[in-house]
Amino acid sequence: MAHDMVHSTPRAPAATESAVQYMHLANIGIALAMYLSKLGYSARAHIDGNYQVLATAVAFSLRVSTHAWNASGSTTSTTIGM
Repeated sequence: MAHDMVHSTPRAPAATESAVQYMHLANIGIALAMYLSKLGYSARAHIDGNYQVLATAVAFSLRVSTHAWNASGSTTSTTIGM
């Protein structure tokens, strides 16, 4: 994400940057779903407004680690679902 765009929160540039990043992730998800479908698997992209599963619930059940930026600019890491 563009730091200068996100740093403008809660104004429009931050919302725009967030939407752009969701679009990039949606494109990756669609490409992966298409690739897996061509390999013979049943696959679909769970993108904004078209979910059949909640990613947070799946991450929780798989005990996925989360990484986040805190206010000072350093990262924190926790494991969820334990």
